[in-house]
Amino acid sequence: MNKNEFTELFSILCEDTLGENRNSTTDIDDAYDTFIDLTKQLQKRDESLIMMERMSEMNKRERLRWRMVLAETGIEMTPNQVDEYIILLDLAIATSNE
Repeated sequence: MNKNEFTELFSILCEDTLGENRNSTTDIDDAYDTFIDLTKQLQKRDESLIMMERMSEMNKRERLRWRMVLAETGIEMTPNQVDEYIILLDLAIATSNE
């Protein structure tokens, strides 16, 4: 998927999933780079695929817990950033299954 296709699809998915007033701070270049990294990891078809599929199914409470674990390692994410990351993950999984 090229960057223009990604940008359009990611924007649509974020709007559909999170609504218009999500106040995104995600840089589209960073999002695309993350998407590419995720698709490369998924191509390995190892246990990371299982973990990524599990992450994409996390409920609100599990996402909060994941945010706390990340924060303990020095990675701060807002709830919206977590949701957008999960959208990236879902998109990467869908692309790798094609």
